[in-house]
Amino acid sequence: MGTTDIQYLALSSAEELRRHKEQWDALDARSSQHPAMLSYAWISNHFKSFVPPGQSWACLIAVSNDQMVAILPLVFKNRVWPVPHKIAKLAYGSHLNITDILSIDPCAEDVLSGILEFAFSQFPGLVYIELPRVPVASPMSNFDLPSSAQLVMSRNEHAHGHFLPLPDSFSDYEQSFSRNFRSNLRKATNKLAKLKNVEYEFLGADADLENCFRRFCDIERSGWKGRSGTAIGESDFLVDFYTAVLQDLQRNRVLEWHFLKCADQDLAAHMAFRSQGKLVLWKFAYNESFSGCSPGNQLLRELIRREIDNKECREIDLTTDPDWAENWNWIKRPYFRVIIRRRHNCLGTLYLMFEEMRNAARNNYIIRKIWTGLGIISTAK
Repeated sequence: MGTTDIQYLALSSAEELRRHKEQWDALDARSSQHPAMLSYAWISNHFKSFVPPGQSWACLIAVSNDQMVAILPLVFKNRVWPVPHKIAKLAYGSHLNITDILSIDPCAEDVLSGILEFAFSQFPGLVYIELPRVPVASPMSNFDLPSSAQLVMSRNEHAHGHFLPLPDSFSDYEQSFSRNFRSNLRKATNKLAKLKNVEYEFLGADADLENCFRRFCDIERSGWKGRSGTAIGESDFLVDFYTAVLQDLQRNRVLEWHFLKCADQDLAAHMAFRSQGKLVLWKFAYNESFSGCSPGNQLLRELIRREIDNKECREIDLTTDPDWAENWNWIKRPYFRVIIRRRHNCLGTLYLMFEEMRNAARNNYIIRKIWTGLGIISTAK
């Protein structure tokens, strides 16, 4: 694929995005990257719901032979000091923790360099583009701009996420747990066995979306997220966002729900996405009233057993790195922060120097404590 074969477009309205939805969905279906978080449904609703007043967004696309081959969703901030300029970040937040250029597999380097160069030519005041959390499997994790390019790129390991490559045998996998964790699981399983009508449900794209979403929100709201006000069901805004996203994902047949229930009461639940041999556990919740039975662990164990037996899934991905994943011997893999800036641009150079100082501070305990106290860096990943 040569650069002359590619047409680049900048879309900056919801109506323009809708006109390209079919092409976007087709690219999403062909790509091995995260199927839900980079989908039209997720990105378009993120733009609608999470871009605050004073900021703007644009979705840059690359098209070849009437097929979309790359998508770069950007959110812009305008700065006035020391001179008016723009900075851009890929769509990102607490409800979108993967940032990447959705692209064909394999993605030609001229597509990536071309869409980045187009971004800087389309927005002359743009100083840099930040991709805050790029997966290690992304083309951007090992891509380098050509030396002749007018852009410069830096890449630093920034965070981690846990995943489980599914083994051949569940019994062998379970035997790999620590003795203490196996003992705790056994005790919890004995308590669960004393309950009546215990049942696991694994529901796919034909499930009753409204009912499953309500059940999940009820479980999540019953725990610490409900008490802290961060549960999805505590916010009409988040309910509207997820309702719109999940409806589209269900139409694309990537949405799943997993439940552990006892009689008519739900004990634990997962909101998950499946595509091309990968299962992403996006949200999980459990009913703290049954914590003695470890319902979250019970549901996860049954899910892993089921996936190993079915032999259709390569891996289960959390995208995050909760402490409990280590009990299950899940593997950590890195996520990268990638910054692209103009070559020979003073502001871009200063931003990059500051970013390198921030990264160095994260690796030095004393400096990190001082800078965190001053608000220069955060502990969030």
